[in-house]
Amino acid sequence: MRLNSTVARIVMCGCLAAGMLAVIGCGAPVDTAVAVPVAQENGPALPSERAAVPPPAYTPPAESEMPTDPVHRKLVGTAWRVKELEARFLNARQIHVRGPQTEPYAPGGITAKYKYDNGSIELNILGQPFACVWDGTVLTINGMPAEAVPDAPKPSGQ
Repeated sequence: MRLNSTVARIVMCGCLAAGMLAVIGCGAPVDTAVAVPVAQENGPALPSERAAVPPPAYTPPAESEMPTDPVHRKLVGTAWRVKELEARFLNARQIHVRGPQTEPYAPGGITAKYKYDNGSIELNILGQPFACVWDGTVLTINGMPAEAVPDAPKPSGQ
């Protein structure tokens, strides 16, 4: 089909013009556009701006949640510190960890699962793996010796 007719040429030009306007836009000039207020949301407070959250109160676990291994049993209920990281072994499977790395995400610390196998402990906190070794008296966390937190109550029977 040939576009010899004037009407066909006008229609074709109109389509091209409409297509160009769609591509480049045909909005109002910037200075006459109505300003839309932008709601500002405050981000999370910095850890230094938050009120200090005390660690959870330790309650000895039920006998069913205590480990059968006597060396592992000594670990349950104890709290340890390496640099600014503090860890408390809640029962045979759970640990509570708090420190500057956890505060932005979990004020007051985070409770996670750990695996104990013949003195070797593995856990993962916020995507970071930790390897611990417990011999019944000394705990190392990622190869660094941990210091026992003296005010941590011991479970009954120890």
